[in-house]
Amino acid sequence: MLQKIPASIEKISPIYESAPVGYESENFFYNLIVKLRTFYGVEPLFLELKKIEFLMGRKRSTVVSDRPMDLDIILYEDTSFKSSLIEVPHPKAWERAFVLLPLLDLEEDLKDPISKKSLKEIFEERKNILKEQKLYRLSLSFTP
Repeated sequence: MLQKIPASIEKISPIYESAPVGYESENFFYNLIVKLRTFYGVEPLFLELKKIEFLMGRKRSTVVSDRPMDLDIILYEDTSFKSSLIEVPHPKAWERAFVLLPLLDLEEDLKDPISKKSLKEIFEERKNILKEQKLYRLSLSFTP
């Protein structure tokens, strides 16, 4: 479905399976990072991603729970952005191993545009917390 929006897929990380973070569930999730190139700004891209979630059966709720699809913008170029719709970088990205490790697989030289720290540095600083999260690498790589 990402191929239907005006964006080209440049890279796809390996798939990781993870336990939920921030709530209890018996289910595990599949996670990956996709690097896109698009002329869309942050908010129009965000709205396109929400349309895909809806088409895949996601119901919006104020309660964090299992969902068929969750698409987020983690980083957008090397900028930060905040509006009533979205905040980039994603405010909880560096607390989640299922975000940080696939990002490092994809682009190991990325930096957090706010702290200016490399993702490697962030991972090293949070390694003990992130290791507590159940995360399993399932695949080596994808080619778009």
